Amino acid sequence: PISQIFMLVHVMVTFALWYFTGSLLCFWDGIVWACRQWPKLLKSDTEEDQRRPKLLQSIIHGGPLGAGCSKVIELGTGYLLIWLSLNHHVGTKSNDTDPEHAFAYAYLGFLPMKYVNRWEVWAGVLALAGLVNGVLWLWSRMLKTRGAHAGVEEMVESSTGRSLSTMEHAGLLLYAFCNAVCEEGCSRGVWRFEFHRVGIGKQRWKSNIAQGIGFGVAHFYGIPSGVVGVILTFVYGCIMGLLQDMTGGSLAWPTLAHTVADYFIFAVLARHRTGVSSNTTTKKKRN
Repeated sequence: PISQIFMLVHVMVTFALWYFTGSLLCFWDGIVWACRQWPKLLKSDTEEDQRRPKLLQSIIHGGPLGAGCSKVIELGTGYLLIWLSLNHHVGTKSNDTDPEHAFAYAYLGFLPMKYVNRWEVWAGVLALAGLVNGVLWLWSRMLKTRGAHAGVEEMVESSTGRSLSTMEHAGLLLYAFCNAVCEEGCSRGVWRFEFHRVGIGKQRWKSNIAQGIGFGVAHFYGIPSGVVGVILTFVYGCIMGLLQDMTGGSLAWPTLAHTVADYFIFAVLARHRTGVSSNTTTKKKRN
């Protein structure tokens, strides 16, 4: 009964938000929840699961992209709902005649990657990535934690206590890139664009703060985790939004910086064991 009441309240709130904002993204959470149930359609016995390819096992059980590859589903759902709103005039309460609409639309793209020939941009992004990695390292050492992302912990568990092979480095780098694409596309792309479109953040700094709040809260069970993790990822999300503004709106540079940070998390922080505990030992939760 409690779950049914919760579901009813969730549906009522969804339709209320849609009525007042006209944003199809109000249905985003429900669609994502339904789509991420696809692993339940597969046979779940242990023997059958062990016969599946390692990649498929990782997609089903978690990893950095979430159980059932939920982050990919989130990204695809977000872009689909935005496309429906823009091209089929669904959600008419937004002001599509706004002179900044074309600029906001550019915020959904990963290309073009501007300023590629500017060495100072490369130096700034790499310096930012180094600073972020340093803050993450201090957070992990001072709080003696590796975060609370069970999927990432499971992914790197077999490689702790030894050096990574070249293929393992490549695999973690690929995971880092995919995770960065999904998170940048959802937070700095879909949600920041929609905040601008429905009038919540017509000024760039307001839409940046709004997406940063959502990005931070979503990482309560992540790396970094907890209240401190929410604050750190909020600040990081806003910095990525500022980087997006400074490089013409494209998500390319934030995705590059995000990839470096995630690779450091997967290859170093999540695999470090000496004097550091994992919050997932007491509370298992996958993003």
